[in-house]
Amino acid sequence: MIRTHGHCAGHVVVHLPEARLLHLSDEPNGPCGAMHDANQLNIFGAVAQALTLVETGAVDFVTEGHAFDVFDRATAAQRLSTLLDHASALDDAAQGLLTADVDDVPAFVQAFIARCQEIGVSGANPNPMFFTMMAASKLRELGLVPKGEGSQQTWSRPVLEGA
Repeated sequence: MIRTHGHCAGHVVVHLPEARLLHLSDEPNGPCGAMHDANQLNIFGAVAQALTLVETGAVDFVTEGHAFDVFDRATAAQRLSTLLDHASALDDAAQGLLTADVDDVPAFVQAFIARCQEIGVSGANPNPMFFTMMAASKLRELGLVPKGEGSQQTWSRPVLEGA
């Protein structure tokens, strides 16, 4: 077992060297990203490490928690490369939608969903609640903090003390 702490705290991937198999669990769960108790950078690192294991021939087969396929080396390399590209594209999409503050969260969510669809990212559960949680996670990952609650909530970059 390899502790990644990416998708959620305590998260692991399982490497079975004798079977030349790597099971990524929920690490490549599309744009879902890290839960509140984990770290998006760890997901990126786990997927990048998996790609290295595939490309160096240390792993012949890759499985995931939400994809019910066994990926051979060539397919796994393509899948993992695409996941890394999607992670970067989602960050770019969110950054492109940001102004100093996000005062209209529903509009941000709708624009983020549209960008996800353009990129071809849907995640394991592509419904409005899932995408809203995804967008809020992305705002948090980008360093914004929420203010207020419910429909009155806004997100902004924290003010630096002494600035």
